[in-house]
Amino acid sequence: MFLNFILKDENLISIFTPNNMKYKITLLFLFIHFGVCTTPDVIFNKSKYPPFLQHLNSKWVNNVLDTLTLKQKIAQLIIVPAYSNNKKSKEEVELLINNNNIGGVIFFQGGPVRQAHLTNYFQKISSIPLLVTQDAEWGLSMRLDSTHAYPWAMTMGAVNDNNLVYNMASDLASHCNKLRVNINFGPVADVNSNPKNPIINSRSFGENKYDVSEKTIKYISGLQDNNVLACAKHFPGHGDTDSDSHKTLPFINHSKTRIDEIELYPFKKAIENGVGSIMVAHLEVPAFETQKNLPSSLSKKIVSELLKKDLGFQGLAITDALNMKGVANYFTPQQAALQAFIAGNDILLMPDKIKEVIDLIAIEVSESRILKKQLDFSCRKILALKNWSSLNKYQAINTINLHNDLNQVESKILNKEIASNAITVLKNDNLIPLNSSQKIAYIELGGEEGNTFFNHLNYYSEVEKITPNFENLNITFNELEKFDIVIAGVHKSSKSPWKSYSVSRFDNNFIEKVSQQNKLVLILFCNPYSLLDFPAAEKAKSLILSYQNDDYFQSLSAQLIFGAISANGKLPVSVSPNLLEGHKLTTPRINKFQISLPEEQKMNTTTLNKIDSIVFDAINDKAMPGCQVFISKNGNVIFNKSYGYQTYEGNKKITKKSLYDLASLTKILATMPCLMYLDEHGKFSLNEQLSTYLSELSKTNKSKLSIKDVLAHQAGLKSWIPFYREILDSNWADMFLKPTYSNEFSIQISDNLYLHRNYLDTIYSRLDSSEVSFNKEYLYSDLGYYYLKKVIENLLGEPMDEWLLNNVYKPLGTYSLGYLPMKRFNKNDIVPTEYDNEFRQQLVHGYVHDPGAAMLGGVGSHAGLFGNAFDVGVIMQMYLQGGTYGNKKYVDSDVLNNYTKCQFCKNNNRRGAGFDKPQLEEEGPTCGCVSLDSFGHTGFTGTIAWADPKEQIVYVFLSNRIYPTVENKKLIEKDVRTKIQQTIYNSIIK
Repeated sequence: MFLNFILKDENLISIFTPNNMKYKITLLFLFIHFGVCTTPDVIFNKSKYPPFLQHLNSKWVNNVLDTLTLKQKIAQLIIVPAYSNNKKSKEEVELLINNNNIGGVIFFQGGPVRQAHLTNYFQKISSIPLLVTQDAEWGLSMRLDSTHAYPWAMTMGAVNDNNLVYNMASDLASHCNKLRVNINFGPVADVNSNPKNPIINSRSFGENKYDVSEKTIKYISGLQDNNVLACAKHFPGHGDTDSDSHKTLPFINHSKTRIDEIELYPFKKAIENGVGSIMVAHLEVPAFETQKNLPSSLSKKIVSELLKKDLGFQGLAITDALNMKGVANYFTPQQAALQAFIAGNDILLMPDKIKEVIDLIAIEVSESRILKKQLDFSCRKILALKNWSSLNKYQAINTINLHNDLNQVESKILNKEIASNAITVLKNDNLIPLNSSQKIAYIELGGEEGNTFFNHLNYYSEVEKITPNFENLNITFNELEKFDIVIAGVHKSSKSPWKSYSVSRFDNNFIEKVSQQNKLVLILFCNPYSLLDFPAAEKAKSLILSYQNDDYFQSLSAQLIFGAISANGKLPVSVSPNLLEGHKLTTPRINKFQISLPEEQKMNTTTLNKIDSIVFDAINDKAMPGCQVFISKNGNVIFNKSYGYQTYEGNKKITKKSLYDLASLTKILATMPCLMYLDEHGKFSLNEQLSTYLSELSKTNKSKLSIKDVLAHQAGLKSWIPFYREILDSNWADMFLKPTYSNEFSIQISDNLYLHRNYLDTIYSRLDSSEVSFNKEYLYSDLGYYYLKKVIENLLGEPMDEWLLNNVYKPLGTYSLGYLPMKRFNKNDIVPTEYDNEFRQQLVHGYVHDPGAAMLGGVGSHAGLFGNAFDVGVIMQMYLQGGTYGNKKYVDSDVLNNYTKCQFCKNNNRRGAGFDKPQLEEEGPTCGCVSLDSFGHTGFTGTIAWADPKEQIVYVFLSNRIYPTVENKKLIEKDVRTKIQQTIYNSIIK
């Protein structure tokens, strides 16, 4: 009578909670009634309860259960396969629903939208809502195209912060919920103690039972806290086998004590923490089941006695797929399903011959009171799960925006965080972080691509890719001798954890040879077990394990090598006597650019992508042929794109390596670093006069010119002097210009055009005699920079271009920055500027556009610098970081602040010392949305570089808007640069 009251009273059961004594008593009566247990120990232990058990006696469960026939109850235990990429599969499942009232489906290959439509259809035609299940251990992408893939379990085994496992499972649960997937058949709780395991391996968290257990619990909690049932597998432990139960029946020849201490440990912890279901593997385990060739999934001693009675598991026991060879080789489909049910499994996964299975089990149940109770309770638990999953109130999946919903940026951020915490440094002989000024080569091995890795290495230094000469390796080894460092990446497929990760004999021998002659950084984008047959790996100076060959790991590994991020991962399995499970080394993080997603820095990707429209509109309107746009926030690169072509003819695409003429950006990227260095070392001061450093000016009208006035453009100098026109207009062109080089005509202006070396004297003489206004009015002028070049080189004692290259650009890793690009780069990588029909009579390509800088030999302090947007961004970030980058000081912070501040704001002059500042008036170089502390410069060729200390934003835009002629002012008229800058600030998430 009391039991009847408890079973039927919906209000009573609804107030029970797992921590409520009444709930425990109710469970005890239910379990005893259905023969699940005969002792209260199971109920009154410290375990949490599977969350769906609170619905065991709900009104809906009772009502449905009362309507079911014997065969319909059996059908509720059966889950059948479904494929959303197979029309025949739909027809087969439809028949099973209509004719047999099956309990659920497990979806395999297909696509998310197709699966959603199938799920809606199957639920619509099913009289009892179906359980929808899926193998999604590392995300829905395990089965579905165009869905998110998380790192594999062993990769996560390298992570020290187990909360990341919880976060991953929570995010995965949100994806499952969007597709109405009720059970995810994960996590793998197997302790992978056998390196030759062909089926578990990377799907396990590792070989340490404690770490496997902790991560298993976090995974379970992440799913079940978000209303998706977890399934720990493969009980009683599939980690120490070298065979695959899909193909045969693996043999586990360990003692009970060993299995209890190792294999069962994670499952015990999962049970204690309320795991909702456990999948029972097809294994031969004589320690618990003496019958030969009887799989654990079909063994009552293992399922009912060990799992349910001894370990106290109260959730759903689920067989592994019953069509696998580990069962099918020894039993007919009907026998396998019946035996699995008798063994105590609640769910029969993928049996064949469904009608015959139901008929056979019905015969056995009708003849056994015990099996009838077992069937009723299994069915009740399944219905309780459906109730917990809200299947009794099923709402159709909305497929609008489903693809985007399953590929949110938050999931990408999580992947990046996991990868960052997983990468493991196994060896480091004081090599990492690498010095950017070293000569570095990269070799790609392993058979897969490492393009992202190589490209991101080049963000930090000039790295040359060397392809081994397989016909004559001595040629390759001789070529490698000229490099200070060799980075070798072994890239193996990450398409699935079952792909081969073995390193070839060639790669092993090649690495051994390289390690003997070079300082070698070896990085493995593959399974840690690859090290077992890779003895040469430990001979590298630095050895890094990056687990998977995707873009996240490739990008982050490049960042780690150069110190942009630190190493935090640990080895999840033992791979050699020197590299045991848990082994880890840490490396420091130094203040270099990291590569980030906008949302990580509180920026909105959708808003930033509006930059594309601004750029495409400008290109289509022929405001420019192409451009580069670079944005960083908080020291993280969040946007780095290249658009269009070098010219309107469209023969050469703009890439991230394309070099632009930076025009007046030269002032803040070349001249100011020199002056600030000299200022810091007491050799130069803004408060002095030009004549202090150039005595020849003392007898000219420039004798009293203040350097600060010159740099703020209020020294009264003329805006410019067209020195080249004075040659052309005087009919002296033949006297000063020649088409070929000689000792006298040694200043190259462009292709086939050389200037007489003595003409430099004429230029400075013309400067000396030029007019000066002393009314302190603002007038932008380059003329003072001609003098500053002489000042810099006199004080440095060497050409400024050489000093900058050796003391600033190379140490910073900004290899693209520099003067005279034709000396260091292929002409195809240099973007042309103008068809100069007046002076040079040709397309200016590879030479500075500014004719005055050209007449100085291409090295001016106002123009002449070339480079790409990323490297310009590095200089600007160095400024934002107070003059340091990569933990190296380039500029004193106090000196820097003095130069970047507004020098004469009271005179309504916005300029800093060399640096431009935001407009004080309505129009100016910026969008007007930047802080007054910000600084930068624009360039005549269509460039801008701007840094904002308040928002910690760097913005760089490079173009050749003057192609094919300087008369093209559409870029300025359309406000392209400032519109992009406004978009950047609009994207900030408040």
